[in-house]
Amino acid sequence: MVRLHDRLRAEDRRDLFEQPLDEFLRSYRLGEVAGGRAQQADTGEVLSCEIDIALHQSADAAVPVLKEALEQLGAPRGSFLRLPISGREIAVGSAEGMAIYLQTRGLPDEVYANSDINFVFEELNRLVAPQAKIHSYWEGDGETALYVYGKSFTVMRSRLAEFLASYPLCQHARVERLV
Repeated sequence: MVRLHDRLRAEDRRDLFEQPLDEFLRSYRLGEVAGGRAQQADTGEVLSCEIDIALHQSADAAVPVLKEALEQLGAPRGSFLRLPISGREIAVGSAEGMAIYLQTRGLPDEVYANSDINFVFEELNRLVAPQAKIHSYWEGDGETALYVYGKSFTVMRSRLAEFLASYPLCQHARVERLV
């Protein structure tokens, strides 16, 4: 089992991790992805997710290959592999995470009428590329969160600061480090 310290909706977990990991495992005849799930807060916001893996090889043989694959796929810090039988946990992942919470109500009506969340999404991805990207999002009661993962929280925050301060839809945005 892989526990990802990543706030992924089911479809994003599938696209970013499950499908590529399944293809990788099958190509090396190590195993296959057998399912996944998310752990959520009471609000419905995803806190982390898990991917079940059915191994055809011994876990000891598969671990170095799995670690490398998860690193390449952008697994965040705090993620780990849990080995079957022993339950031993092996840390994986080096990406740092950032949540940007945008208000979906409470700003002037003209802000919502004249701003576009899709533009925000695209602009944030452009500004942090190629060292980072948005992995997923969450739409809550009164706010939308965009989850950005990359090499450095500090660099991501610096690259996004001017845009977040100037684009009307980003007024009062809350930025949090995901640890």
